[in-house]
Amino acid sequence: MAGTGHTGITDQRRVDQRRQCLKLFLDIEGTLIVHSRSGSDLIPRPADHLEEFLNWSLAVADCYWLTGVDRSGGYEGILRAFRSTLSPIRYTELQPLLLAIRPTFWGRSKLEAIDLSSDEPWLWIDDAHGEAEMILLKALGLQDRAIPCQRNGLQQVRQTIEMNWLTHA
Repeated sequence: MAGTGHTGITDQRRVDQRRQCLKLFLDIEGTLIVHSRSGSDLIPRPADHLEEFLNWSLAVADCYWLTGVDRSGGYEGILRAFRSTLSPIRYTELQPLLLAIRPTFWGRSKLEAIDLSSDEPWLWIDDAHGEAEMILLKALGLQDRAIPCQRNGLQQVRQTIEMNWLTHA
């Protein structure tokens, strides 16, 4: 029985190590901020389970913004997107989480912000991975790193990551 306990501890350490080096690259528009129809208008709103997902992401990985709302390596566009979507009180409450996620710089392709040659595991969560980016990821054997997020699919994204990336030692 002592051997079983030791193996469990060793397995948990491996899972913890994997969590420490996992990088999550997060899109905003269509992933964390979704749009609902109101007549002919599309009204932005936070995705279901947004705060829960951000807290979980920050607990299990190093997180980075990988979004078209700000590709400059700064927070201005990121904060503006959430400020225009959330109530002032919710924005103030979530701002520390938003600032805990690091912005990235990229130009023509979101993949410019990811070190594709790194041995550290990374995942890119987006509602619309670009066709050119997916062709490149497939050529490199990294297409499984692109995690699709369907409308309001943050819980499914979390389950996918937990099952496929966090439970394997």
